[in-house]
Amino acid sequence: MKRLLFKNALYGGTQFLIGIVLTFIGVPIFNKYLGAELYGLFAAITVFGNLNLLASLGINVSLIKHLAEQGKTLKSNMDIATSLLLSIGLATLLALLIFFNIPHILSFLHVNFLYYNDAKALLVLSSIGGLISIIGQVFAAILDAQNKVYVNNSLQSLYNILYWVGIIVVLYMGKGLYAIAWIVLIANAVWFLLLMFFSIRSWQFFSFQFSMDLCKQSFRKQFNYGGKIYVSGILGFLFEPLTKLLLAQLTGLREVGYLDIALRLKAQVWGLFNKILYPITPYIATETNMAIALKLINTVERILTVLAIPIAAITYLVMPDFIQLWLHKSVVDSKHIIDAATFITIAYILFSIPIIPLYSFFAIKSKPIYSVYMQATNAGTNLLLLMILVPWLHFNAVVISISVSIFLSYILLQYLRKKNTGSFLYSSNIMEKMILFLLLLVGVGTLSSCWIESKYWRIIVNVSAVFFVTGFVFKWYLIKYVGGINYFNQAKMVFKKR
Repeated sequence: MKRLLFKNALYGGTQFLIGIVLTFIGVPIFNKYLGAELYGLFAAITVFGNLNLLASLGINVSLIKHLAEQGKTLKSNMDIATSLLLSIGLATLLALLIFFNIPHILSFLHVNFLYYNDAKALLVLSSIGGLISIIGQVFAAILDAQNKVYVNNSLQSLYNILYWVGIIVVLYMGKGLYAIAWIVLIANAVWFLLLMFFSIRSWQFFSFQFSMDLCKQSFRKQFNYGGKIYVSGILGFLFEPLTKLLLAQLTGLREVGYLDIALRLKAQVWGLFNKILYPITPYIATETNMAIALKLINTVERILTVLAIPIAAITYLVMPDFIQLWLHKSVVDSKHIIDAATFITIAYILFSIPIIPLYSFFAIKSKPIYSVYMQATNAGTNLLLLMILVPWLHFNAVVISISVSIFLSYILLQYLRKKNTGSFLYSSNIMEKMILFLLLLVGVGTLSSCWIESKYWRIIVNVSAVFFVTGFVFKWYLIKYVGGINYFNQAKMVFKKR
Protein backbone atom coordinates (compact mmCIF):
# COMPACT_ATOMS: atom_id res chain seq x y z
CA MET A 1 0.00 0.00 0.00
CA LYS A 2 2.80 2.40 0.92
CA ARG A 3 4.56 1.80 -2.40
CA LEU A 4 1.32 2.22 -4.35
CA LEU A 5 0.50 5.49 -2.58
CA PHE A 6 3.97 6.77 -3.41
CA LYS A 7 3.58 5.70 -7.04
CA ASN A 8 0.21 7.43 -7.33
CA ALA A 9 1.58 10.60 -5.77
CA LEU A 10 4.65 10.53 -8.02
CA TYR A 11 2.58 10.19 -11.18
CA GLY A 12 0.29 12.93 -9.91
CA GLY A 13 3.23 15.26 -9.43
CA THR A 14 4.59 14.40 -12.89
CA GLN A 15 1.21 15.04 -14.50
CA PHE A 16 1.08 18.39 -12.72
CA LEU A 17 4.56 19.39 -13.92
CA ILE A 18 3.61 18.60 -17.51
CA GLY A 19 0.42 20.63 -17.13
CA ILE A 20 2.17 23.61 -15.57
CA VAL A 21 4.82 23.77 -18.32
CA LEU A 22 2.18 23.62 -21.04
CA THR A 23 0.03 26.24 -19.29
CA PHE A 24 2.92 28.66 -18.86
CA ILE A 25 3.81 28.26 -22.52
CA GLY A 26 0.25 28.35 -23.84
CA VAL A 27 -1.37 31.28 -22.00
CA PRO A 28 1.04 34.01 -23.24
CA ILE A 29 0.76 32.66 -26.80
CA PHE A 30 -3.04 32.67 -26.50
CA ASN A 31 -3.06 36.31 -25.38
CA LYS A 32 -0.51 37.35 -27.97
CA TYR A 33 -2.39 35.95 -30.97
CA LEU A 34 -6.00 36.47 -29.89
CA GLY A 35 -5.82 39.33 -27.38
CA ALA A 36 -7.24 39.77 -23.88
CA GLU A 37 -10.87 40.15 -25.01
CA LEU A 38 -10.99 36.91 -27.03
CA TYR A 39 -9.17 35.10 -24.24
CA GLY A 40 -11.84 36.36 -21.86
CA LEU A 41 -14.52 35.16 -24.27
CA PHE A 42 -12.88 31.72 -24.37
CA ALA A 43 -12.74 31.59 -20.54
CA ALA A 44 -16.39 32.61 -20.19
CA ILE A 45 -17.79 30.25 -22.85
CA THR A 46 -15.90 27.21 -21.60
CA VAL A 47 -17.65 27.74 -18.25
CA PHE A 48 -20.88 26.79 -20.01
CA GLY A 49 -19.12 23.94 -21.75
CA ASN A 50 -18.11 22.60 -18.35
CA LEU A 51 -21.66 22.70 -17.03
CA ASN A 52 -21.73 19.01 -17.88
CA LEU A 53 -19.29 18.46 -15.03
CA LEU A 54 -22.20 19.03 -12.68
CA ALA A 55 -23.70 15.77 -13.89
CA SER A 56 -20.91 13.65 -12.45
CA LEU A 57 -20.29 15.39 -9.16
CA GLY A 58 -21.33 13.10 -6.34
CA ILE A 59 -21.91 10.14 -8.64
CA ASN A 60 -18.21 9.47 -9.17
CA VAL A 61 -17.20 10.16 -5.56
CA SER A 62 -19.92 7.76 -4.43
CA LEU A 63 -18.76 5.16 -6.97
CA ILE A 64 -15.16 5.31 -5.73
CA LYS A 65 -16.32 4.84 -2.16
CA HIS A 66 -18.56 1.85 -2.88
CA LEU A 67 -16.18 0.06 -5.28
CA ALA A 68 -13.30 0.45 -2.83
CA GLU A 69 -15.40 -1.01 -0.02
CA GLN A 70 -17.12 -3.80 -2.00
CA GLY A 71 -14.38 -4.93 -4.40
CA LYS A 72 -15.20 -6.76 -7.63
CA THR A 73 -18.70 -8.02 -6.90
CA LEU A 74 -22.11 -8.09 -8.56
CA LYS A 75 -23.09 -5.11 -6.42
CA SER A 76 -20.11 -3.18 -7.76
CA ASN A 77 -21.02 -3.96 -11.36
CA MET A 78 -24.56 -2.77 -10.71
CA ASP A 79 -23.14 0.44 -9.17
CA ILE A 80 -21.03 0.98 -12.29
CA ALA A 81 -24.06 0.48 -14.55
CA THR A 82 -26.26 2.88 -12.58
CA SER A 83 -23.46 5.47 -12.44
CA LEU A 84 -23.09 5.31 -16.22
CA LEU A 85 -26.83 5.62 -16.68
CA LEU A 86 -27.14 8.58 -14.33
CA SER A 87 -24.09 10.35 -15.75
CA ILE A 88 -25.22 9.99 -19.36
CA GLY A 89 -28.75 11.09 -18.55
CA LEU A 90 -27.84 14.15 -16.51
CA ALA A 91 -25.03 15.24 -18.82
CA THR A 92 -27.25 14.90 -21.89
CA LEU A 93 -29.98 16.95 -20.21
CA LEU A 94 -27.55 19.75 -19.39
CA ALA A 95 -26.08 19.66 -22.90
CA LEU A 96 -29.56 20.00 -24.44
CA LEU A 97 -30.33 22.91 -22.15
CA ILE A 98 -27.21 24.64 -23.45
CA PHE A 99 -27.95 23.88 -27.10
CA PHE A 100 -31.49 25.26 -26.91
CA ASN A 101 -30.32 28.44 -25.17
CA ILE A 102 -27.25 29.34 -27.22
CA PRO A 103 -28.60 32.76 -28.37
CA HIS A 104 -29.48 33.72 -24.77
CA ILE A 105 -26.07 32.62 -23.47
CA LEU A 106 -24.15 34.61 -26.09
CA SER A 107 -26.39 37.61 -25.49
CA PHE A 108 -25.77 37.39 -21.75
CA LEU A 109 -22.01 37.50 -22.40
CA HIS A 110 -22.35 40.52 -24.71
CA VAL A 111 -20.48 38.71 -27.50
CA ASN A 112 -19.40 41.01 -30.31
CA PHE A 113 -21.16 40.15 -33.59
CA LEU A 114 -17.71 39.74 -35.20
CA TYR A 115 -17.02 36.75 -32.96
CA TYR A 116 -20.56 35.33 -32.83
CA ASN A 117 -20.11 32.31 -35.13
CA ASP A 118 -16.81 31.28 -33.57
CA ALA A 119 -18.26 31.70 -30.08
CA LYS A 120 -21.27 29.57 -31.03
CA ALA A 121 -19.03 26.78 -32.38
CA LEU A 122 -16.88 26.89 -29.25
CA LEU A 123 -19.95 26.62 -27.04
CA VAL A 124 -21.39 23.65 -28.94
CA LEU A 125 -18.17 21.67 -29.31
CA SER A 126 -16.97 22.29 -25.75
CA SER A 127 -20.38 21.10 -24.48
CA ILE A 128 -20.01 17.87 -26.48
CA GLY A 129 -16.50 17.51 -25.06
CA GLY A 130 -17.95 17.98 -21.59
CA LEU A 131 -20.46 15.21 -22.24
CA ILE A 132 -17.63 12.87 -23.26
CA SER A 133 -15.66 13.89 -20.19
CA ILE A 134 -18.52 13.10 -17.84
CA ILE A 135 -18.98 9.57 -19.15
CA GLY A 136 -15.22 9.13 -18.88
CA GLN A 137 -15.25 10.11 -15.21
CA VAL A 138 -17.12 6.90 -14.40
CA PHE A 139 -14.28 4.86 -15.92
CA ALA A 140 -11.78 7.05 -14.05
CA ALA A 141 -13.58 6.23 -10.80
CA ILE A 142 -13.14 2.51 -11.52
CA LEU A 143 -9.36 2.99 -11.69
CA ASP A 144 -9.28 5.25 -8.62
CA ALA A 145 -11.22 2.72 -6.56
CA GLN A 146 -8.48 0.17 -7.33
CA ASN A 147 -5.81 2.66 -6.23
CA LYS A 148 -4.61 2.97 -9.84
CA VAL A 149 -4.60 6.75 -9.73
CA TYR A 150 -1.31 6.72 -11.64
CA VAL A 151 -3.13 5.48 -14.77
CA ASN A 152 -5.56 8.39 -14.61
CA ASN A 153 -2.68 10.82 -14.09
CA SER A 154 -0.85 9.45 -17.14
CA LEU A 155 -3.93 9.81 -19.34
CA GLN A 156 -4.57 13.30 -17.98
CA SER A 157 -1.02 14.22 -18.95
CA LEU A 158 -1.72 13.01 -22.49
CA TYR A 159 -4.91 15.08 -22.55
CA ASN A 160 -3.01 18.20 -21.43
CA ILE A 161 -0.42 17.69 -24.16
CA LEU A 162 -3.06 17.25 -26.87
CA TYR A 163 -5.04 20.22 -25.55
CA TRP A 164 -2.28 22.81 -25.24
CA VAL A 165 -0.02 21.69 -28.07
CA GLY A 166 -3.07 21.58 -30.37
CA ILE A 167 -4.11 25.10 -29.35
CA ILE A 168 -0.59 26.45 -29.81
CA VAL A 169 -0.32 24.87 -33.26
CA VAL A 170 -3.63 26.27 -34.55
CA LEU A 171 -2.78 29.71 -33.15
CA TYR A 172 0.55 29.71 -34.99
CA MET A 173 -1.40 28.74 -38.11
CA GLY A 174 -3.48 31.89 -37.72
CA LYS A 175 -6.71 30.12 -36.75
CA GLY A 176 -9.25 31.34 -34.19
CA LEU A 177 -11.77 30.05 -31.67
CA TYR A 178 -13.44 27.69 -34.15
CA ALA A 179 -10.25 25.66 -34.63
CA ILE A 180 -9.56 25.75 -30.88
CA ALA A 181 -13.04 24.31 -30.27
CA TRP A 182 -12.21 21.28 -32.42
CA ILE A 183 -8.92 20.77 -30.58
CA VAL A 184 -10.79 20.69 -27.25
CA LEU A 185 -13.23 18.09 -28.61
CA ILE A 186 -10.51 15.87 -30.12
CA ALA A 187 -8.45 15.93 -26.91
CA ASN A 188 -11.50 14.82 -24.90
CA ALA A 189 -12.32 12.04 -27.37
CA VAL A 190 -8.80 10.55 -27.36
CA TRP A 191 -8.63 10.72 -23.55
CA PHE A 192 -12.02 8.99 -23.24
CA LEU A 193 -11.22 6.10 -25.58
CA LEU A 194 -7.93 5.32 -23.84
CA LEU A 195 -9.48 5.68 -20.39
CA MET A 196 -12.30 3.28 -21.26
CA PHE A 197 -9.78 0.73 -22.58
CA PHE A 198 -7.52 0.79 -19.48
CA SER A 199 -10.38 0.74 -16.98
CA ILE A 200 -12.07 -2.25 -18.63
CA ARG A 201 -8.76 -4.11 -18.84
CA SER A 202 -8.05 -3.36 -15.19
CA TRP A 203 -11.48 -4.31 -13.80
CA GLN A 204 -11.75 -7.71 -15.58
CA PHE A 205 -14.90 -8.72 -13.78
CA PHE A 206 -17.90 -8.59 -16.06
CA SER A 207 -20.40 -10.90 -14.39
CA PHE A 208 -23.73 -9.18 -14.34
CA GLN A 209 -27.03 -10.39 -12.99
CA PHE A 210 -29.90 -7.97 -13.20
CA SER A 211 -31.93 -7.78 -10.03
CA MET A 212 -34.55 -5.17 -9.27
CA ASP A 213 -33.51 -5.24 -5.62
CA LEU A 214 -29.84 -4.65 -6.49
CA CYS A 215 -30.86 -1.92 -8.92
CA LYS A 216 -32.98 -0.12 -6.33
CA GLN A 217 -30.24 -0.52 -3.74
CA SER A 218 -27.65 0.93 -6.10
CA PHE A 219 -29.79 3.96 -6.96
CA ARG A 220 -30.57 4.46 -3.28
CA LYS A 221 -26.84 4.44 -2.43
CA GLN A 222 -26.13 6.96 -5.17
CA PHE A 223 -28.78 9.39 -3.99
CA ASN A 224 -28.27 8.95 -0.24
CA TYR A 225 -24.52 9.51 -0.34
CA GLY A 226 -23.81 11.02 -3.76
CA GLY A 227 -26.75 13.39 -3.55
CA LYS A 228 -25.07 15.46 -0.84
CA ILE A 229 -21.83 15.61 -2.85
CA TYR A 230 -23.84 16.52 -5.94
CA VAL A 231 -25.44 19.47 -4.14
CA SER A 232 -21.95 20.43 -3.00
CA GLY A 233 -20.79 20.34 -6.63
CA ILE A 234 -23.61 22.60 -7.76
CA LEU A 235 -22.70 25.07 -5.03
CA GLY A 236 -19.06 24.75 -6.14
CA PHE A 237 -20.11 25.85 -9.62
CA LEU A 238 -21.59 28.96 -8.02
CA PHE A 239 -18.08 29.87 -6.82
CA GLU A 240 -15.35 30.41 -9.44
CA PRO A 241 -17.30 29.55 -12.66
CA LEU A 242 -20.27 31.75 -11.82
CA THR A 243 -17.86 34.49 -10.74
CA LYS A 244 -16.51 34.58 -14.30
CA LEU A 245 -20.01 34.89 -15.75
CA LEU A 246 -20.99 37.68 -13.36
CA LEU A 247 -17.73 39.46 -14.08
CA ALA A 248 -18.49 39.29 -17.81
CA GLN A 249 -21.87 40.87 -17.16
CA LEU A 250 -20.72 43.48 -14.62
CA THR A 251 -17.32 44.55 -15.98
CA GLY A 252 -16.51 42.93 -19.33
CA LEU A 253 -14.85 40.01 -21.08
CA ARG A 254 -11.36 41.49 -20.73
CA GLU A 255 -11.64 41.29 -16.94
CA VAL A 256 -12.81 37.68 -17.23
CA GLY A 257 -9.56 36.95 -19.06
CA TYR A 258 -7.56 38.59 -16.26
CA LEU A 259 -9.35 36.51 -13.63
CA ASP A 260 -8.93 33.31 -15.64
CA ILE A 261 -5.17 33.81 -15.87
CA ALA A 262 -5.01 34.49 -12.12
CA LEU A 263 -7.05 31.37 -11.37
CA ARG A 264 -4.85 29.29 -13.66
CA LEU A 265 -1.80 30.40 -11.69
CA LYS A 266 -3.58 29.55 -8.46
CA ALA A 267 -4.56 26.20 -9.92
CA GLN A 268 -0.92 25.29 -10.55
CA VAL A 269 -0.05 25.57 -6.86
CA TRP A 270 -3.31 24.08 -5.61
CA GLY A 271 -3.24 21.36 -8.26
CA LEU A 272 0.22 20.16 -7.26
CA PHE A 273 -0.84 19.51 -3.68
CA ASN A 274 -4.18 18.10 -4.74
CA LYS A 275 -2.51 15.59 -7.08
CA ILE A 276 -0.04 14.54 -4.41
CA LEU A 277 -2.75 14.23 -1.76
CA TYR A 278 -5.42 12.62 -3.93
CA PRO A 279 -4.12 9.05 -3.37
CA ILE A 280 -5.12 9.49 0.29
CA THR A 281 -8.79 9.39 -0.81
CA PRO A 282 -8.89 5.65 -1.67
CA TYR A 283 -6.78 5.01 1.45
CA ILE A 284 -9.42 6.69 3.63
CA ALA A 285 -12.20 4.77 1.88
CA THR A 286 -10.58 1.40 2.64
CA GLU A 287 -9.37 2.19 6.19
CA THR A 288 -11.85 0.66 8.65
CA ASN A 289 -10.23 2.09 11.79
CA MET A 290 -11.50 5.68 12.07
CA ALA A 291 -8.92 6.57 14.73
CA ILE A 292 -6.02 5.61 12.43
CA ALA A 293 -7.53 7.50 9.49
CA LEU A 294 -8.11 10.63 11.59
CA LYS A 295 -4.57 10.45 13.02
CA LEU A 296 -3.17 10.39 9.49
CA ILE A 297 -5.41 13.32 8.48
CA ASN A 298 -4.25 15.45 11.43
CA THR A 299 -0.59 14.62 10.80
CA VAL A 300 -0.79 15.48 7.10
CA GLU A 301 -2.61 18.73 7.86
CA ARG A 302 0.11 19.81 10.28
CA ILE A 303 2.76 19.10 7.66
CA LEU A 304 0.83 21.03 5.02
CA THR A 305 0.37 24.00 7.33
CA VAL A 306 4.09 24.12 8.10
CA LEU A 307 4.89 24.00 4.37
CA ALA A 308 2.17 26.49 3.42
CA ILE A 309 3.67 29.41 5.34
CA PRO A 310 6.98 29.74 3.41
CA ILE A 311 5.19 28.96 0.12
CA ALA A 312 2.72 31.78 0.80
CA ALA A 313 5.60 34.15 1.58
CA ILE A 314 7.37 33.22 -1.67
CA THR A 315 4.13 33.75 -3.58
CA TYR A 316 3.71 37.26 -2.18
CA LEU A 317 7.32 38.22 -2.87
CA VAL A 318 7.78 36.59 -6.28
CA MET A 319 4.41 36.74 -8.04
CA PRO A 320 4.61 40.38 -9.32
CA ASP A 321 8.01 39.91 -10.96
CA PHE A 322 7.11 36.46 -12.25
CA ILE A 323 3.93 37.64 -13.99
CA GLN A 324 5.69 40.56 -15.63
CA LEU A 325 8.44 38.27 -16.92
CA TRP A 326 5.95 35.59 -17.98
CA LEU A 327 3.39 37.68 -19.85
CA HIS A 328 5.73 40.40 -21.16
CA LYS A 329 3.50 42.74 -23.17
CA SER A 330 0.91 40.19 -24.21
CA VAL A 331 -1.55 41.63 -21.68
CA VAL A 332 -2.10 45.39 -21.63
CA ASP A 333 -2.85 45.67 -17.93
CA SER A 334 -0.96 43.15 -15.81
CA LYS A 335 -1.68 44.89 -12.50
CA HIS A 336 -5.11 43.28 -12.21
CA ILE A 337 -3.60 39.86 -12.87
CA ILE A 338 -0.83 40.42 -10.33
CA ASP A 339 -3.24 41.46 -7.57
CA ALA A 340 -5.70 38.66 -8.27
CA ALA A 341 -3.09 35.92 -8.69
CA THR A 342 -1.13 36.96 -5.59
CA PHE A 343 -3.90 37.26 -3.03
CA ILE A 344 -6.18 34.49 -4.33
CA THR A 345 -3.25 32.06 -4.50
CA ILE A 346 -2.14 32.96 -0.97
CA ALA A 347 -5.69 32.43 0.30
CA TYR A 348 -5.75 28.94 -1.22
CA ILE A 349 -2.26 28.08 0.06
CA LEU A 350 -3.01 29.05 3.66
CA PHE A 351 -6.69 28.19 4.01
CA SER A 352 -7.55 25.56 1.39
CA ILE A 353 -4.56 23.28 0.78
CA PRO A 354 -4.00 22.30 4.45
CA ILE A 355 -7.62 21.15 4.90
CA ILE A 356 -7.82 18.96 1.76
CA PRO A 357 -7.29 15.72 3.77
CA LEU A 358 -9.85 16.68 6.43
CA TYR A 359 -12.37 17.68 3.77
CA SER A 360 -11.91 14.29 2.08
CA PHE A 361 -12.21 12.49 5.42
CA PHE A 362 -15.57 14.06 6.24
CA ALA A 363 -16.86 13.62 2.67
CA ILE A 364 -16.00 9.93 2.46
CA LYS A 365 -16.20 8.53 5.97
CA SER A 366 -18.70 10.37 8.07
CA LYS A 367 -20.20 13.72 7.10
CA PRO A 368 -20.69 14.31 3.34
CA ILE A 369 -23.16 17.07 4.24
CA TYR A 370 -20.18 19.10 5.48
CA SER A 371 -19.03 19.55 1.89
CA VAL A 372 -22.40 21.21 1.22
CA TYR A 373 -21.82 23.60 4.13
CA MET A 374 -18.33 24.42 2.85
CA GLN A 375 -19.37 25.10 -0.72
CA ALA A 376 -22.41 27.09 0.41
CA THR A 377 -20.14 29.29 2.52
CA ASN A 378 -17.79 29.81 -0.42
CA ALA A 379 -20.52 30.57 -2.94
CA GLY A 380 -22.72 32.68 -0.66
CA THR A 381 -19.91 34.85 0.71
CA ASN A 382 -18.34 35.30 -2.71
CA LEU A 383 -21.56 36.31 -4.48
CA LEU A 384 -22.65 38.65 -1.69
CA LEU A 385 -19.32 40.49 -1.48
CA LEU A 386 -18.99 40.62 -5.27
CA MET A 387 -22.39 42.24 -5.79
CA ILE A 388 -21.78 44.74 -2.98
CA LEU A 389 -18.19 45.72 -3.85
CA VAL A 390 -18.15 45.75 -7.69
CA PRO A 391 -19.74 49.23 -8.04
CA TRP A 392 -16.93 50.74 -5.94
CA LEU A 393 -13.90 48.51 -6.48
CA HIS A 394 -14.62 47.08 -9.96
CA PHE A 395 -12.20 44.21 -10.69
CA ASN A 396 -10.58 44.35 -7.24
CA ALA A 397 -13.92 43.30 -5.75
CA VAL A 398 -13.47 39.77 -7.07
CA VAL A 399 -10.05 39.49 -5.40
CA ILE A 400 -11.57 40.39 -2.03
CA SER A 401 -14.69 38.24 -2.44
CA ILE A 402 -12.82 35.04 -3.37
CA SER A 403 -10.11 35.46 -0.72
CA VAL A 404 -12.56 36.19 2.10
CA SER A 405 -14.83 33.30 1.14
CA ILE A 406 -11.90 30.84 1.23
CA PHE A 407 -10.91 32.09 4.69
CA LEU A 408 -14.46 31.78 6.06
CA SER A 409 -14.83 28.21 4.73
CA TYR A 410 -11.56 27.37 6.51
CA ILE A 411 -12.96 28.75 9.77
CA LEU A 412 -16.14 26.73 9.27
CA LEU A 413 -14.28 23.45 8.76
CA GLN A 414 -12.19 24.04 11.87
CA TYR A 415 -15.39 24.56 13.82
CA LEU A 416 -16.81 21.32 12.40
CA ARG A 417 -13.59 19.55 13.39
CA LYS A 418 -14.02 20.68 16.99
CA LYS A 419 -17.67 19.63 16.93
CA ASN A 420 -16.72 16.08 15.89
CA THR A 421 -13.40 15.56 17.67
CA GLY A 422 -13.77 17.83 20.69
CA SER A 423 -10.73 20.04 20.00
CA PHE A 424 -9.07 22.30 17.49
CA LEU A 425 -5.88 21.16 15.79
CA TYR A 426 -3.97 24.29 16.86
CA SER A 427 -4.05 26.41 19.98
CA SER A 428 -4.28 30.20 19.75
CA ASN A 429 -0.64 30.41 20.85
CA ILE A 430 0.50 28.25 17.92
CA MET A 431 -1.64 30.28 15.50
CA GLU A 432 -0.02 33.52 16.68
CA LYS A 433 3.45 32.06 16.16
CA MET A 434 2.55 30.93 12.63
CA ILE A 435 1.33 34.44 11.77
CA LEU A 436 4.55 35.94 13.13
CA PHE A 437 6.54 33.40 11.11
CA LEU A 438 4.77 34.46 7.92
CA LEU A 439 5.34 38.17 8.64
CA LEU A 440 9.00 37.46 9.41
CA LEU A 441 9.50 35.72 6.06
CA VAL A 442 7.79 38.50 4.11
CA GLY A 443 9.72 41.19 5.98
CA VAL A 444 13.13 39.55 5.51
CA GLY A 445 12.42 38.90 1.83
CA THR A 446 11.29 42.47 1.19
CA LEU A 447 14.31 44.02 2.94
CA SER A 448 16.69 41.65 1.15
CA SER A 449 15.48 42.54 -2.35
CA CYS A 450 14.19 46.13 -2.16
CA TRP A 451 17.45 47.51 -3.52
CA ILE A 452 17.66 45.11 -6.51
CA GLU A 453 16.40 46.33 -9.90
CA SER A 454 16.68 43.10 -11.89
CA LYS A 455 13.50 41.04 -11.69
CA TYR A 456 15.44 37.81 -12.11
CA TRP A 457 17.77 38.59 -9.22
CA ARG A 458 14.88 39.77 -7.04
CA ILE A 459 13.18 36.40 -7.50
CA ILE A 460 16.40 34.53 -6.67
CA VAL A 461 17.12 36.64 -3.58
CA ASN A 462 13.54 36.44 -2.30
CA VAL A 463 13.37 32.68 -2.63
CA SER A 464 16.82 32.26 -1.06
CA ALA A 465 15.92 34.54 1.86
CA VAL A 466 12.72 32.61 2.57
CA PHE A 467 14.54 29.26 2.42
CA PHE A 468 17.30 30.51 4.73
CA VAL A 469 14.94 31.91 7.36
CA THR A 470 12.66 28.87 7.12
CA GLY A 471 15.59 26.51 7.62
CA PHE A 472 16.77 28.51 10.61
CA VAL A 473 13.31 28.51 12.22
CA PHE A 474 12.76 24.81 11.52
CA LYS A 475 16.09 23.91 13.08
CA TRP A 476 15.96 26.08 16.20
CA TYR A 477 12.24 26.19 16.95
CA LEU A 478 9.98 23.68 15.24
CA ILE A 479 12.29 20.70 15.60
CA LYS A 480 13.97 21.52 18.88
CA TYR A 481 11.04 22.87 20.87
CA VAL A 482 7.84 21.73 19.18
CA GLY A 483 8.99 18.40 17.79
CA GLY A 484 7.89 19.33 14.29
CA ILE A 485 9.94 16.53 12.76
CA ASN A 486 7.61 14.09 14.52
CA TYR A 487 4.83 15.11 12.12
CA PHE A 488 6.77 13.51 9.29
CA ASN A 489 7.70 10.44 11.36
CA GLN A 490 4.06 9.91 12.39
CA ALA A 491 2.92 9.87 8.76
CA LYS A 492 5.70 7.42 7.90
CA MET A 493 4.70 5.07 10.74
CA VAL A 494 1.03 5.07 9.71
CA PHE A 495 1.90 3.97 6.18
CA LYS A 496 4.32 1.32 7.46
CA LYS A 497 1.40 -0.34 9.22
CA ARG A 498 -0.29 -0.80 5.88
